[in-house]
Amino acid sequence: MDNITIGIDFGTTNTSVAYMKYNNAWSIFSPECFDLDRSNTIRSSITYKDENNFWIGQDALKHSYLYPDRFIDSLKRQVVNDTLRNKEFGNKTELDILSDFFSEIMKRVEFQIPYGSVIDGVAIGVPIGFKDRDKELYIRSMVKAGIYDDYKSATKKTIFVSEPIAAILNYNMSLKDDKRVLVFDFGGGTLDLVAMDMKNIRNSNEILAHDVISKIGKLDLGGNDFDRAILENIVIEKYGIRRLKKNLGISRVDDILTVQEGIELMNQIREAKEDLSRYESTTIAFEKGNLEMNLKITREEYELAINSYLVEIRKVVYDCLSEAGLGPNDIEIVVLSGGSSLTPAVQKLLREIFGNNKIQVNGDAMTCIARGLALRGHDPDVNKYNDILEHNYGVKMKDEYNKDDIVEVVLGKGKKINDINTEECYTKFELTREVKDRNVFRVKIYEDNEEIGQAHIPLTEDMINSNFKLYFTIDENSERLELHIYDLAWDRKVDIPMEYKFVEIIK
Repeated sequence: MDNITIGIDFGTTNTSVAYMKYNNAWSIFSPECFDLDRSNTIRSSITYKDENNFWIGQDALKHSYLYPDRFIDSLKRQVVNDTLRNKEFGNKTELDILSDFFSEIMKRVEFQIPYGSVIDGVAIGVPIGFKDRDKELYIRSMVKAGIYDDYKSATKKTIFVSEPIAAILNYNMSLKDDKRVLVFDFGGGTLDLVAMDMKNIRNSNEILAHDVISKIGKLDLGGNDFDRAILENIVIEKYGIRRLKKNLGISRVDDILTVQEGIELMNQIREAKEDLSRYESTTIAFEKGNLEMNLKITREEYELAINSYLVEIRKVVYDCLSEAGLGPNDIEIVVLSGGSSLTPAVQKLLREIFGNNKIQVNGDAMTCIARGLALRGHDPDVNKYNDILEHNYGVKMKDEYNKDDIVEVVLGKGKKINDINTEECYTKFELTREVKDRNVFRVKIYEDNEEIGQAHIPLTEDMINSNFKLYFTIDENSERLELHIYDLAWDRKVDIPMEYKFVEIIK
């Protein structure tokens, strides 16, 4: 029986899943997407009828009109901005909601897996700046969804990959030589940029690891914000805010997705946005309940409505180049991925910065990340890359005056992960008399300024009268923090488990 690793692109707007399919005619493996909702993608939405019955994708949208207060759209973005944990459906938690979505995805996938194969691992995409807390949530939700048998297997067999890196791994299949590339991944919820040196020349039959030069992400900028701009700057301007709230029966525009007519309006706005990527004008026209609308929108109006976001995008591009110590002329190819990258105004902006000839759309922009994830999971050794750290990691300690608490950074943002794991990155501790009487010494671990867990360090006899070092490393597959201490008795580093604080424990 063959074990396969699937790639899951859990996006804000859409989700896609891919695997490496063997082509008998060519005797090679190539990435193939599963059919999820009569297409290669499925909307990242869920609607609950009750705690045990729900719909996802387009079915979720259809039933949202019956259960508007139980409709959750843009699931991933709600994970990122911490709003999913505030959703209340009886006893449902954010872990339950994600696991329900993943379990339904897997029901659709399992009937399409090649005969004699079994899913043994997952490579899942994450936006730049994604926190360890959210990676832990993903892992536990996949366990609860039945993708893995237990938590230990999930932590061992899950590969986390920055979404723009997954996109370039897919694009790299078409490269013939080394290139310096900027990946511009603009989806429904996030904007992620990576500058990379793509090493595609074999030396002594070995493919060198691609090298990440810089990466920058905006977790609060995506196509959803363009939808909101159309609503606020065009629809409300033409229709009137008082009239809109009255006809929807809401007191705040922020409550628009809590009523049937509001859900329909936002869906129409999303479709209008997509039309304006192809045509010079479109119309939002529908009649539902008390809401009747027939508004013509031109591309010029749309681009004016999103202008502030275009200014922000330009800044993010130059920030990424600045962190890499590069200028626009140093980039040889700009690879676009994500549905929002197809916006004409966005592509025009990038051509103004880099020139007309460098802009390349990564095949099917909607599924390229899932395909790249399948490639990464299929053979990590071939698709190696030297990534950089996206957060600071450290421990909580007293300052030099032993008064105020501070976070002492052990691993600094921007440091190469390969360097971290070949150097010795640690912090020293000296046991006090009070601590020596305990069996366990607890250390609070921080990601940036957020406590993500506690390391439980057993105090053995060998450590009682000595200082010791707490080492930090990063798992190259999951890009999650690992902790070790130096064991004097055996002259070796010993793994220290970290108790995460954020997600309920699955027995």
